[in-house]
Parts: sequence; structure tokens; C-alpha cells
Amino acid sequence: MPVDDAIDPSAIERLERLGGRSFVARVIGAFLRDAPQKVAGARAALATRDVEALAASGHGLISSAGNLGANGVSELSRNIERAAHGGHWDILPGMVTRLETAFASVQARLVEYVDGARASE
Repeated sequence: MPVDDAIDPSAIERLERLGGRSFVARVIGAFLRDAPQKVAGARAALATRDVEALAASGHGLISSAGNLGANGVSELSRNIERAAHGGHWDILPGMVTRLETAFASVQARLVEYVDGARASE
């Protein structure tokens, strides 16, 4: 996996040592099925100023993104959860926009990994 700001390749390598490329592809597949709804949920919760839903959307991405080395997404999610609980609505729109952008980059990198894993089978 190419090194870039979206994914820390050492996290993927660690997962590969644990279970091989097919294991990593399954973990990524689960993340790619669930994460888009959480990111969209953050946007929807922001629009309705639903603190609990916004915090839950952020919380739901922290560890799953972190396990895959998507540290930017994980950290943004943690910050969104904190800001939502703190009532910092002035900074949340920008944070959610940054989350959407970061997730799009991560999503593209992870799809590349899965496609590469399939091609090498």
C-alpha cells in the first residue's frame, strides 16, 4: 500500500501479520460497509443539531479507522465527538467537512488495497 496521509501502512502490515491479506480485505470490507453511513450520519446530525447522534457518529469511527491506520479520520472523529458533547457548534461544520474529505481519501486507498488483494489471489 502506498504511503500517504490517508493510511499509515504499518497498521495494515500489522493486520497482515495477524491474518494475511484476505483477513485485512475482510476487515476493510466491513469498514467500507459501515463507515460511509457514520460519516453521512455526522452530516445529518449536524444539520439537526442532534448532539447524541453526532457524538455517536464520531465515536463509531474512532477505533475502526484507527485499527486500519486511518489516523486522520480517527482523530477527527474523536474531536467531533468531544466538540459535540462540548456544544461547540461553531467549529463542528468545518470538522465534519474535514471528516468527509479525509474519509473519501481513506476510502479510495482502502478500495485500492482490496482490489490489489483480489488481483493477487
